[in-house]
Amino acid sequence: MKTLNIRCSTRISRFLAPAVLALTFLHAPQAIAGPAANWPAVGETPSAHAAAAINRDALAAVEAEIAANFPLTRSLLVVQDGDLVFEKYFGKATAKQASSVASVTKSVTATLFGIAMADGQLAGTNMTVAEIYPKETTGLSDPRTKGITLGQLLTMTTGLRWHDRGEVFWRHAHSRNRFRNMLVQPQLHAPGTVYNYSTGVSHLIGGAVAQATGQSLLDYANARLFGPLGETVKHWTRDPMGNNTGGRGLKLTPRQMAKLGQLYLQNGIWDERQIVPAAWLREATAMHVRFDKTSGYGYQFWVRELAGCASYYALG
Repeated sequence: MKTLNIRCSTRISRFLAPAVLALTFLHAPQAIAGPAANWPAVGETPSAHAAAAINRDALAAVEAEIAANFPLTRSLLVVQDGDLVFEKYFGKATAKQASSVASVTKSVTATLFGIAMADGQLAGTNMTVAEIYPKETTGLSDPRTKGITLGQLLTMTTGLRWHDRGEVFWRHAHSRNRFRNMLVQPQLHAPGTVYNYSTGVSHLIGGAVAQATGQSLLDYANARLFGPLGETVKHWTRDPMGNNTGGRGLKLTPRQMAKLGQLYLQNGIWDERQIVPAAWLREATAMHVRFDKTSGYGYQFWVRELAGCASYYALG
């Protein structure tokens, strides 16, 4: 997807997924006191007044690009200055249809982590996996594993062996206790030194949130994140022990994706209520791991310079 006419005011937030394409190419006002003003009910047309300022030629170019090169696109939503100004669905997709957002789930899990910290239920990112998983870390062959911090889980710098495809992944997916399966992986590098993308690590983060809050990730997400946005999420896959999978398996509608992007641009505020701590958003979307001059990784968010703007995105 090409990005057209991006203006940089603060930072750009994007939520991307393969089956649900909900994009927010936005420039945030300096301060937004409340929620988006024009989010029509499902089935209603986005505000004609808000849509009047949109660049129709740019939209036509995007639609032509989708038709020519992205035949699997399910939806296109445009949010401008906090208003839903354009919404279109392709094929048999509908506004009410929730689809798997794959690894966008990781960014949602990290958001719940920050909320749990603000609620005083998680002591902080310096907690170790031995504190969270005392049973699962019993008898580990490498003592370094017990000292892995939650911050290192969030930045995927645990040093544990992992491949997101192939035998390691499938053994993990078919294990009963996925927390233990992840923690017994060989320690290939000293914790905190090497980045390695890992869905298994994200599941450990989700488990930490669930243990701290005493709720499933799905229940906690509906109570503390989606509920305040006026949304209810119904589907999030579970592991064999009943834990929602922290790294994948969440299903969202395109509008739910767009609302998440807008929430971040509003510094975690919705309807004059601080849903996600602003300090956590800054920390989670900062570049903790640098890949090159323009791109890196935060706390389960990708971070990069995009068209001269500092940006961050969830990608699935």
